[in-house]
Amino acid sequence: MSTSIPHPGDGLTPQTAVYSLVLERDPTIEWQYVIHRRGEAHSWVRTTLAEARMYADAGYDVVDGTDYHPVTEWAVPLPSAGQPSECAFRAYEEEVDRAEEMLSSEANALYEDREDGEVRKGDEIKSLKSSHL
Repeated sequence: MSTSIPHPGDGLTPQTAVYSLVLERDPTIEWQYVIHRRGEAHSWVRTTLAEARMYADAGYDVVDGTDYHPVTEWAVPLPSAGQPSECAFRAYEEEVDRAEEMLSSEANALYEDREDGEVRKGDEIKSLKSSHL
């Protein structure tokens, strides 16, 4: 965030919003927003991106924490479910796939089909191969 972050105020206007508990602990968090909790004392609260999204989902008004314009699009978009490369679990899924392939390769190396249909263990295969060299 390139502009200075206002100090917490009385919560009576967006510019004098009180800090959320998260921002009280770390007021340097980027992507700050201000939400309006109508009907509550100190109704304007400066929040983090995650908090603002939760408040927006609950129906609260959200304004940008820098220019105080209503938020119509998030500066940091959520990953699209239709794009697997942005899936939150994509890296984990790829790691699982690699591990499964490695285990499958190791399991296949332990056994080899014989002409008579029986299966030999990996150590037996190694000794047969070395005896033929």
